[in-house]
Amino acid sequence: MQLNIVELAKQGDTNAINTLIDQWVKLFNVTAKTSLKQNCLQIILESIEVPTQQLVVPLICDGLTNLGIQTSNPSSRTGTSNCW
Repeated sequence: MQLNIVELAKQGDTNAINTLIDQWVKLFNVTAKTSLKQNCLQIILESIEVPTQQLVVPLICDGLTNLGIQTSNPSSRTGTSNCW
């Protein structure tokens, strides 16, 4: 039985998370690249024009929060950083 993309993302699969983020930001002509570095999910957004931060960031944050991603280190979810 193959898990669907949402279930994979909930389990922390970065490819599944990347696919979902790409779907969420597609409206803004943005593509996402995700990676896991030092137990931290890094998200890089690429676009020809810089989208409005106040629209894109909450969209991604809410989406990730709603997924309830399972991690082996729950304390890793407490810090946030961005380089907008």
